[in-house]
Amino acid sequence: MKTLNDFIRPSSLYAIDACPGRPTMEAAAVNIFGEPEADPAANMGTQAHAITAEAINLWKETQEEWGEIITKACNQAIVEKVDPWTVRCIQMCLEFARDLIAKHEIQSDDVLVEEPLGMSDLGMERVGTADLILVIPFEHAIVCDWKFTFLDAGDADDHEQLQAYGISASATFMTDKITVYLFQPRAPKKHRASAASFDAATLRESLAWTRSVVARARADNPELKPSYSACCHCRALPTCSAAKERIMQAKEALTMMGTPTDPSTLGELCDAAKLAEKWADAAKDLCKAEMIKGNKANGYKLGTSRNIRSVSDPMAAAIALEAGGFSLVKLMQLQALTVKCAALPPEAEALVQIVERPSSPSIVAEKRPTA
Repeated sequence: MKTLNDFIRPSSLYAIDACPGRPTMEAAAVNIFGEPEADPAANMGTQAHAITAEAINLWKETQEEWGEIITKACNQAIVEKVDPWTVRCIQMCLEFARDLIAKHEIQSDDVLVEEPLGMSDLGMERVGTADLILVIPFEHAIVCDWKFTFLDAGDADDHEQLQAYGISASATFMTDKITVYLFQPRAPKKHRASAASFDAATLRESLAWTRSVVARARADNPELKPSYSACCHCRALPTCSAAKERIMQAKEALTMMGTPTDPSTLGELCDAAKLAEKWADAAKDLCKAEMIKGNKANGYKLGTSRNIRSVSDPMAAAIALEAGGFSLVKLMQLQALTVKCAALPPEAEALVQIVERPSSPSIVAEKRPTA
């Protein structure tokens, strides 16, 4: 059985601050409906993290040249069938680690990989794991977090997970100076690396705020405050009565009072509309998952799954098509990760490897018998 403590995490602090009841609701939803299947992109990120960590540990053990270390890591990724773009991302993370270690003249014994950080001082039972920590004993700790995700994770100075890691690292390594780096290898070059520094006063303020957020989540009857930003990734959204009530209130207000004219109420309507859209998508996904398990839904059934034809390796396909005289820009516009082939000319398909996979079935209404 899951409890709210399983959902009070460093990466969720802003969402919990916006809606203190979220961890309780998420625990209840997972206990009823189970954990959702892992996203393939998340599995890819886990694999990339593991290869990056192994490479840095190999450097610590052998003191080989970084060029050799990075080459071995990339070759290992290729053997494990990691896609070419992610192989390049692993290379960039290792190059960033190399340069940071050299810049601060960190000894290998003070380079910590996949380091557990206790969160009890923050009021959390879960342990955080920092991808990379560089320590100048009793003086300075540098925390790095790799984000292999395809979504923008923001900047280091506005990232609650790194803020929590910074507080814990300060206590663990007895340093008043903390620097955190957020490295996103898939981002444009100028946004790829961001940093934030915390002094003792800033760390105390962050600690107080974090404890307050956790305390409100642990209250006997934590408040539910639905909004798009608080709810968009919440696992309890499809069954949350507070979210549904907010959507209905906005609908009733629009019906009774017409289109809002001032910025505040128009902004509230925008938020409610986005929340309604997200709620509908989440509810549909939940219904589909339950029907795939074999549960019945009166009046509805699963549609027929169709095969989707796609390119297995987008980057290799781009190179092949460019060599064949086809537009590289056109290919990348079709889709960034799994390139759908419907728009490819027949002669282009001969240059790339095409795979077929079944699509997720849709939910369709059952036909009613006619009298």
